[in-house]
Amino acid sequence: MRARKLFLNTQLRLSGSLEIDDQFTARLFGLDCAGEGTLGTLACGFLAPKLQQLNQREFSLLTLPIGEVKLRDCSNRRRR
Repeated sequence: MRARKLFLNTQLRLSGSLEIDDQFTARLFGLDCAGEGTLGTLACGFLAPKLQQLNQREFSLLTLPIGEVKLRDCSNRRRR
């Protein structure tokens, strides 16, 4: 992700994992931010507390307001 503030810009790398169990409960973990240069380090300093709040958080995918779409199946495929 590229971030820009006035005439300064930097690159941020946000990473993490999402685990979904058989009851369609999602859990976020391993959330991290890495930035380039002073501006990137500063931006990640602001984002880190928010990422920590989301780390290990669980939420049900069945309760998301997605209109008429209903979640029924989730395959266990990993992206390569």
